[in-house]
Amino acid sequence: MNQKEHWETLRSSIQKSIDSLTVENVQVVSKELLLVNILRGQGLFCRYLIEKALPNPKRCPEYASLVSVINSQFPEIGELLGVRLAVLFKKFYVDNEYLKVTSSIAFICELTLQNVLSEVLTLQILQVLLDKQPSPDSVRVLEQILLRVGGRLLETSNAAANVVFDRLRMLLQLGKFKGATLRRIGELLRSRRDGLTLKLDPRLDVVPEEDKACCLVDITGELDPQTHLNYFREDPEFEDTERQYEEMKSEFWPEEESAVEVIQEQPQVEEKVTDMTDAQLIQNQKSIYLTIMSSMSADEAVHKLMKLQRREKLDDEVLIDMIVKCCAQDKTYSKYFGVIGDKICRMGPKWQRTVSKQFCEKYDTIFQFEGPQLRNIGKFFGHLLASDVLSLPDTLGHISLTESETTSAGRVFIKFIFQEMIEELGVGEVQKVLDDPAVRSHLRGLLPVTNVTTADQDHIMFSINYFTAIGLGVLTEEMREVLKNLPEEPRGRKRSRRGSGSLALGSYSRSSSYSRSRSGSYSRSRSGSFSRSPSNSGSFSRSPSRDGSTG
Repeated sequence: MNQKEHWETLRSSIQKSIDSLTVENVQVVSKELLLVNILRGQGLFCRYLIEKALPNPKRCPEYASLVSVINSQFPEIGELLGVRLAVLFKKFYVDNEYLKVTSSIAFICELTLQNVLSEVLTLQILQVLLDKQPSPDSVRVLEQILLRVGGRLLETSNAAANVVFDRLRMLLQLGKFKGATLRRIGELLRSRRDGLTLKLDPRLDVVPEEDKACCLVDITGELDPQTHLNYFREDPEFEDTERQYEEMKSEFWPEEESAVEVIQEQPQVEEKVTDMTDAQLIQNQKSIYLTIMSSMSADEAVHKLMKLQRREKLDDEVLIDMIVKCCAQDKTYSKYFGVIGDKICRMGPKWQRTVSKQFCEKYDTIFQFEGPQLRNIGKFFGHLLASDVLSLPDTLGHISLTESETTSAGRVFIKFIFQEMIEELGVGEVQKVLDDPAVRSHLRGLLPVTNVTTADQDHIMFSINYFTAIGLGVLTEEMREVLKNLPEEPRGRKRSRRGSGSLALGSYSRSSSYSRSRSGSYSRSRSGSFSRSPSNSGSFSRSPSRDGSTG
């Protein structure tokens, strides 16, 4: 069989399978389609589905369920179908073809319910319909969308859905519509008040949630429907691609393959996984970044991140590390990231331990970050500490605030943490939290006030000077008392207590003395003496004294 005959056979198989689709045989038809090279025929598959769905929107739920099964194995097919539907919607909307607009919208809504397409596309369509002064036809289409997927939008993108309903309420109050259009808006608002629910036939929900692959289609960007995939083209690597697809089929239904073939394929699969380890990590980080930046609210971002983690089997630390890095890359700190971290921490102790571990790792490598990044990361963790979702002993207890054990970057990082905590809680509340007896002993490295000895004098001094320098001297009052009441050294020369009493940053007392007479001479009592004469010759003389007396 040559390539042209194979193409005709493929098209006939796809059309025959779609024609036989019913609510009861979705899985059977999807298996038939996966047995043929659906990747080669993806253009035929999408075109024929659209041709069948647009004249008969009532069958869109069945077609969307079929696409959900295919998309779980080949996400590029679901994305291609979504792009083509978005292009058709834009064309029908501009041409003012109401019936075709409603048909394309019906298919998009069903794909959204099946989690084949992201809610972003639906929200963008709603924005187009409500832009400027909507027409009665726009309100009818908007009613169709909200009654079908309004419950899902309120569940996954609550903030964006609220904006849509607020716009409808404004239109109702302005009174620019009359008759049936006004009643439609009122019924939509009542439906929202009574509770919009997800309406998906259980018989059509055949793909487990963790296996579904959600595709993001942006109607505002450039959309390529790839119409060249609808037509036959000679493939110079036809035999290789067919053989590769046969190998992929064995992964769908491994029980149909012989044990010998499976054993022979195992080394190849393991080799591919080993070769793609770094690429997979980069791809996962990219997916996390796109998910965060494309979400319209923190709730939506967390929901999608959890789905992404289950689908891609992401490690918890990889997910949290990427959230912190996304926060660090912004020009200014955005509380959007802090709210995301807050919501994730509230999902359970496992996540709190992971975020606390990330805090310790970031602090240990804080010298690698630049100024704006230090600010963003510090405020991110400061928000989590102020929200009481992270344990102070597990985070701030990791810090030892001494001159030798901190870097300049680390001290800047600590400053932004406390600034964010005080901005959200106030100085009094922060001091109350730090004075908690259950916490104080764990924060000895940061605020040394418990179990201190004379050996801790330099540590206490450095901590007092640091917090005074960043404008938080109120947190040092107890440390000043501790420093003042430190016991004297048991033997040996008594050390001078620098700053006992009223202490200011940079105040030091020296054992040596300096004096200056009116004649301009200087004398210094140390191991030697220096004298200076204000004569024109500008000569200096030094006469060392062995007994240490001043000359």
